[in-house]
Amino acid sequence: MRTLCWTDAEIQQLVDDAVKYHRESLSVINGVESINTISNNQLRSETDSFIKSYKGMAISVLADKIEVGGLKFTDIPVRVTPYTTGNILLGMDVIKTMDSHIGTSRITGETTLLACPEEAISNDYLLALERHFGLITK
Repeated sequence: MRTLCWTDAEIQQLVDDAVKYHRESLSVINGVESINTISNNQLRSETDSFIKSYKGMAISVLADKIEVGGLKFTDIPVRVTPYTTGNILLGMDVIKTMDSHIGTSRITGETTLLACPEEAISNDYLLALERHFGLITK
């Protein structure tokens, strides 16, 4: 959130609201910036003051719009981290809304990723899956 230029007051308001009204949206950070030593359930059952000071917390929210390489995603669930300042890692949040295939292309011989938003799957995309990976879809 800091990377997206949220102010300290805006971040604190989101944290306060999540702690007070939406504890189910709280989780611990996994992966690159992970500093967690407790489980999601342990975090949610802690005191308000502990949660508000816990630097390994993420909050699940609904992003109204994300644009990646010309593709627009709306109303996509993402996890944001109030206290980290590193790279924004929304990749899995975006990828899981897409039909995605990765493998060695029969055309190029290279590792290839083909992906398409689920609501935009077209005959051209299906043909590309067949040509690159031999996948036949109906």
